[in-house]
Amino acid sequence: MKIIDNFLPADRAEEMYQMVMNAEYNPAPYYDFEYTEVPKDNYFLSKEFASQASSLMDIEVNSMRAEFISRTCGEGSFDWHTDQMKNCEKITVLYYINKAWDKTHGALLEFEDGTSVEPIFNRLILIDLKKQQLHRVTKNTSDNCRYALTGWLL
Repeated sequence: MKIIDNFLPADRAEEMYQMVMNAEYNPAPYYDFEYTEVPKDNYFLSKEFASQASSLMDIEVNSMRAEFISRTCGEGSFDWHTDQMKNCEKITVLYYINKAWDKTHGALLEFEDGTSVEPIFNRLILIDLKKQQLHRVTKNTSDNCRYALTGWLL
């Protein structure tokens, strides 16, 4: 797993934030969050990003699949799971878009080994799916919604 803070330049991170705040969200079937699709011209869907992530993880990837932004409000959480779906995904991509987030707000990305990661603004997380890392998102204990871009590199 790689964690990179301040991943995007400040102006691009602010653009992402504004896009997320102004988006229309739909209920996600079977899950405790709402979602919106990411525009096709978004950096995270580019060959440039796939190449950058490939280099950071030393894993050859070609493209992003199933990218969306989730909004988890209230006491939302995600139970323990892995992200391997079709055995073609190589890297899970998480990009957090939460300004003024604090550990006391909960909604932490927590791994089976006890490691936890706060969903702070402009933080990128890349997870190697060959390692089948069991993880969950703890309960959101604040009045703030948690926003995360999620995708899988193939």
